[in-house]
Amino acid sequence: MNKGQAKRHSIIEAFLNVFTGMLIGFTLSHLAHIYQDVIRMYIWSGFVWNLTVGSNVLVTTVLTIASLIRSYIWRRIFNKIQLGNYRRKGRN
Repeated sequence: MNKGQAKRHSIIEAFLNVFTGMLIGFTLSHLAHIYQDVIRMYIWSGFVWNLTVGSNVLVTTVLTIASLIRSYIWRRIFNKIQLGNYRRKGRN
C-alpha cells in the first residue's frame, strides 16, 4: 500500500527547495547587479528601475517561473527516489 511520501523525505525536499530558491534568487540578483548597465541599456531600457506596476509584474513573473521549474525538478527527483524505494521493497 502506497502511503505517500515519508515525512523525512518531505522535510528534506522542502529544505532543498527553499535553499536552492535562495541560491537562485541571490544569483539572479547578483547577475542583475553586475550587468545592470547592459540590462538597462539593451534589455529593459530602464523599465525595471522605474518600479512601475508593469516592472513589478515582470520581475515577479520571472522569479515565479524560476521557482516553478526548481520545484518541479525537486519533485521529480524525490518521486524517483520514492519509486526506487518501493521497487527495492517489492511494492510495484
